[in-house]
Amino acid sequence: MNQLEILKFIPYEYYGSNVYDQHEFMNVKEVIDSKAPFRYSRKEGIKAADQFEEKCKNYFGVSYAHCVNSGMGALSCALHALNIGIGDEVIMPGYFFVADVNAVVLHGAKPVLCEVDNSFCIDADKLENKITSKTKCIIMIHMDGSYGNIEKIMKVAKKYDLLVLEDFSQAIGATYNGKKIGSFGDIAVCSFQQNKMITAGEGGLILTNNEKLYYAARSRADC
Repeated sequence: MNQLEILKFIPYEYYGSNVYDQHEFMNVKEVIDSKAPFRYSRKEGIKAADQFEEKCKNYFGVSYAHCVNSGMGALSCALHALNIGIGDEVIMPGYFFVADVNAVVLHGAKPVLCEVDNSFCIDADKLENKITSKTKCIIMIHMDGSYGNIEKIMKVAKKYDLLVLEDFSQAIGATYNGKKIGSFGDIAVCSFQQNKMITAGEGGLILTNNEKLYYAARSRADC
């Protein structure tokens, strides 16, 4: 039975964790056997996080990748790197998971909801109407395996000199014009929570091509 056939019999909430097999078991065992589960352990052990980040960079076609504890953690680190703070406005689609809006509010910024189109993502034709002098960032949230009018959204962002954060938690592996979702914005995040395509139970990932944003996000993630 192939993976597509397997997914037909699994409740959609649990795709990732229900296809665990010996591969996951052996990878976890290797880390435990090395007795170096901490990323920055001085012991010579398997550097699982470093290895995974290298694979993510190659797979998504980006320069930098960093693993964190959760999707919410990734959002927080990304917003920190983008210097989103009190008084800033962040445009996001009206259809989202609560972590996205929570992260914006926790940074003291104001979430501005934009209508969605048939893709369940930001309606690019309504986007410019939401921009004010306080707008600093657009969050593209790729919901339910879908993506919106990325090309037009990026053009609007460039026109108004706005930052773009992608949340591709529900579209891991999707492509647009041959380019992986998660590689279009200034910075991108995804979650590895239980009901995602890739899951560690919890966990998150930050992607970017910007060295400054990478180090800012990484410093926020680690102490």
